[in-house]
Amino acid sequence: MKLQNANLSWKENQPHSDLFDDIYFNPADGAAETRHVFIDGNQLLTRLTSWQRPVFTIAETGFGTGANFLHTLAFIEQHSLQIERLHFISTELFPLHKKDLARALEQSFPENPYAKQLIAQFPPLQPGMHRINFSDRYTLTLCIGDAATAFAKLDTEVNAWFLDGFAPAKNPDMWRDELFAEMARLSPPDTSVATFTAAGFVRRGLEAAGFRMRKQAGFGHKREMLTGIKTACPLQQREKPWFAAPKTDKPKHAAVIGAGLAGITTAYALARRGISVAIYDQASDICTQASGNRQGALYAKPPVAPTVAGQFHLCGLAESIRWLNTLNLFDNVQGAQCGVLQLATHEKEQQRQQQLIDADHYSPEILIGVDAQQASQLANTKINYPGIFFPNAGWVYPQALGKALVRHPNIQVYLEAKVDNIEPCDQQWQLGYQQAGDTKAATADMVIIANAKDAQNFTQTSHLPVKAIRGQVTHAKGSATLTTVICAEGYVSPPVDGEYCFGATFDLKDPCESLRGIDHDKNHAQLQKAAPNIAAQLEAKASWDGKVGFRCATPDYLPIAGPAPDLNAYLEQYQALRKDRKANVPSGTPPYWTGLFVNIGHGSKGLITAPLLAEHIASIACQEPSPLPRDIADATHPARFIIKDMIRKKL
Repeated sequence: MKLQNANLSWKENQPHSDLFDDIYFNPADGAAETRHVFIDGNQLLTRLTSWQRPVFTIAETGFGTGANFLHTLAFIEQHSLQIERLHFISTELFPLHKKDLARALEQSFPENPYAKQLIAQFPPLQPGMHRINFSDRYTLTLCIGDAATAFAKLDTEVNAWFLDGFAPAKNPDMWRDELFAEMARLSPPDTSVATFTAAGFVRRGLEAAGFRMRKQAGFGHKREMLTGIKTACPLQQREKPWFAAPKTDKPKHAAVIGAGLAGITTAYALARRGISVAIYDQASDICTQASGNRQGALYAKPPVAPTVAGQFHLCGLAESIRWLNTLNLFDNVQGAQCGVLQLATHEKEQQRQQQLIDADHYSPEILIGVDAQQASQLANTKINYPGIFFPNAGWVYPQALGKALVRHPNIQVYLEAKVDNIEPCDQQWQLGYQQAGDTKAATADMVIIANAKDAQNFTQTSHLPVKAIRGQVTHAKGSATLTTVICAEGYVSPPVDGEYCFGATFDLKDPCESLRGIDHDKNHAQLQKAAPNIAAQLEAKASWDGKVGFRCATPDYLPIAGPAPDLNAYLEQYQALRKDRKANVPSGTPPYWTGLFVNIGHGSKGLITAPLLAEHIASIACQEPSPLPRDIADATHPARFIIKDMIRKKL
């Protein structure tokens, strides 16, 4: 089913669902209803007052206007509850359009800063998980899609359930046994649940799933409601146990090896959680290698039919845009949210793009089809091909992003510091590195290897299958007319200070680090095809400059991000897979190197994949819900190549 925004009508300036013929919240006293049904129904005051763990997770069905979420934050602050982090996960099949959300919240939360932030960062109509951080204490993960399907892709522990949404009689598709089963799977013993309804089939469904339910007085005119507690039950084995996340204590100190985008975004995600982070890089500045281009395009290339990789790239793009807006980097100097135009310069690509548009899987907030004339208007230059326009995408200067992130007070950067080895030592990691001719050592609770292909230089990660792909971009002065990023066989960004950045070559097994005139010619030929007037108005070739970088790519062109597997221990624990890919294997925690993580292999898409995967790694390290659904986490897992090769009998 294609996603669609909620159809609303406004009655007395309050939103009313036309599809379900019901109101979104109590217009008379929504705060009191949330307090009675969900906050008191889950005994949150008592539980949060004595909560000792780093994170408390609430999961909700029916996000609607976000009223329950905002009332919960207000309740925590009103009572000065000192929980370290609150994570709120909510699902919504029919999300409000941003303008409707703004109208609703401006009425019910007129001066609430969290409401304003929610409006500003509310995601586009795009299926999947979208994470919004509200200060360093509160995190919202909004899952757009069916509730049962969304929860089936989660691997986390939920501490309290807000079972909300439109009444069961009006929305029976949500209130079904599949939802209750997923709630039970995600709930350890003593997880609570509360709901406004007292419908018999809801009570029976929750009881059958493992919750001990009881009726109590409802709110207002509702005579009764339901509350419950999860009772003990056997844990269900994960479908792919070799990808299960490790259970670790939150680290106090972390070391990141590599000061490119992968390393810096991971350091920032950890620093935001109160962790002290040291970054080590052998270069003299940050973001000098593959992350060192002057302008990097923020774009995804979605497939005709949605795939795991396609969803990953679109969710990553949305996450990166949220980061850049929060950091105020779209200032037309460090970056610009000017849109990205993907041209179809040959017949096969034109057919693919037409199929994509006809399939209608993506909302106009994400992409629209344009003809050559429309493309020319968007780009402010002559374009001879049709294409797809991404209105919310753009470009950023990667080093500007990196410098903004490393200013966090919990981050310290050590440059010209080459880490030679890492070794586990007394439940920590010891790093040996060279700096200014001296051999030095450091310790950390957690290490993240984010130094691209050089990850193969460490014993623990030498098995990771990555390769370097050379790329050269060209810098040339020209008339400042282009107003959007253009991607075709190469890309070109709007000029900064009259200088264009365009490219890039794709050179396998080519170690040359020097600029080459022949590669400038290749980039110029691509530019001539995509934007002939821009190419014709550049200054003489003798004045051209550029940069050479080496992308780190994997065999399946998806990044490698997550806990680092112990190769030999994996081979032993999962040896049965060599004989039968469906064999029963041990269900315990996979054999990882404790406290060691990896974040490499982003290729040319690091700007849209690194921030999201940084949040994923930090979430695992801090025992928080991941921003990735299970299928994407599995697709980027560092052990996936070990498992594939064992099944294929290559290991």
